[in-house]
Amino acid sequence: MTLSGRLALAMVFLVVVTTGALSLLTYHFVTESLIPRALERLETKAALGATELEGALTTARQDLLAIQNAVVVPQRVATRSIAPIVPELDEQLRAGIAERFVAALRGKPAWHRLRIIGATDGGRELLRVDREGQRIEAARPGRV
Repeated sequence: MTLSGRLALAMVFLVVVTTGALSLLTYHFVTESLIPRALERLETKAALGATELEGALTTARQDLLAIQNAVVVPQRVATRSIAPIVPELDEQLRAGIAERFVAALRGKPAWHRLRIIGATDGGRELLRVDREGQRIEAARPGRV
């Protein structure tokens, strides 16, 4: 083999060895440094998302308990349990609850609708306040 052939073979060998060494160093750097950092960032984002979701659920639960335990709602339930239903009183109670629901919807932009669903009559909807145009629909007594 001539000297120029040996020199060309040596150059090719050096390029292959250098490329292999750089590839191994890059692989080592990526696996040892970048991947754990990315996993830590992902874990932090997941923990933050879980905390935000838990806070939203806690707030929603507290708000719904406040609405449920407001004076008007138990009064409406007590009035409906006594027969016969007085339409004028029923409408006044509906209007009071609807006003509270509209105020709650204004303060909670993520909420879409608030409803009262009766436990009797197969779970009939008794009152609904919807965010779409602040529409208020109230189920009439005897209406399903």
